[in-house]
Amino acid sequence: MGTRQPELYAAALTTWGFAAIAVVLRLRVRRNKMNLGDYLSIAAFLFSTGFTFISLFKMRWGFGLHMSDIDRPPEEIDELYFKDLFIDMWFYTLAIGTSKFTILHFYWIMFQRSIIRWPIIILSIASACWVLARMLIIGLQCIPIQKFWTPSLPGHCMSPSLSLALVTIPHIILEFAILICPMIVISHLQNLHLRQKLAVIAMFTSGFLVCGCALGNFVNTKRLNTQSEDVTWDAVSNQTWAVADVNLALFSTCLPLLRPVLNEVGRWVARLGGPAWSSISGRSLQGTRTTTRHMSKHASRHLSRDDERRTESMVELTVRSPNAMVRDSESLEEGKMREVVREKDFGK
Repeated sequence: MGTRQPELYAAALTTWGFAAIAVVLRLRVRRNKMNLGDYLSIAAFLFSTGFTFISLFKMRWGFGLHMSDIDRPPEEIDELYFKDLFIDMWFYTLAIGTSKFTILHFYWIMFQRSIIRWPIIILSIASACWVLARMLIIGLQCIPIQKFWTPSLPGHCMSPSLSLALVTIPHIILEFAILICPMIVISHLQNLHLRQKLAVIAMFTSGFLVCGCALGNFVNTKRLNTQSEDVTWDAVSNQTWAVADVNLALFSTCLPLLRPVLNEVGRWVARLGGPAWSSISGRSLQGTRTTTRHMSKHASRHLSRDDERRTESMVELTVRSPNAMVRDSESLEEGKMREVVREKDFGK
């Protein structure tokens, strides 16, 4: 008797584990300065956990086995499959949607004086429209909705190819657009060394994982025939890519904020490794500071003096703690107030 259940277990538990660790570390870093993005990441984790649970819960009745090896009537198997599919589509939509809003909120905080402010707004609106459109399609794909898991009922259902075109293709386009968005700013950093530029880009391009999973999910959804006589076997590939998509989307939204944790790990390794590791760690820190200065200088070339200082503070978010952004912003505002007071005193 063949089985594909271990394949689904491995994909679901591994990616969920990465997502869970990333969220816990993110909350540890942000514990004193929680904002909307952090609460969105918590919501995304809850939805992704629900989707992962449903993906594994399907195996209770034989998902991942050949239909001929399941000791149930084919009609009952189809009903169980489509009922679970209806539930997991809701979790998938909400998990992916909240992950999109989480990373877009991070961009909004990060690039407060940048040419990508309007693209961020447009992508946020497009993501909200995608979530609403997908929810409408899920709720109205069959009338009455019970026909989705009981085909013998009178009524009609939406064409699967139409549903695929309306929600899956826009999802892939949005993922690539969100991935490219910060590259517009990074592309202006002409004088960075290649190694420094790659380090900065790597902090934002974990979204390549999400794009790859979204493409894999699209290809397998396109190939899947829900009317197949062995759908419990054929649908495993689609479910595997979908659960990886959901969990890695959340993981990628947390990764840019985990630099402080990585720095702590580096210092811990340096203490264990002695002088040689401490020397390497010191050179790494010096390289980080040099990178920050280069980024601030060249990304701010077209900004005013005040905006330049703010941009420098925003850029340092990528190489220090996210809490530094708040402290730097407050220091900048205090500096502006002191300048105003001095101008008034001079006028007197």
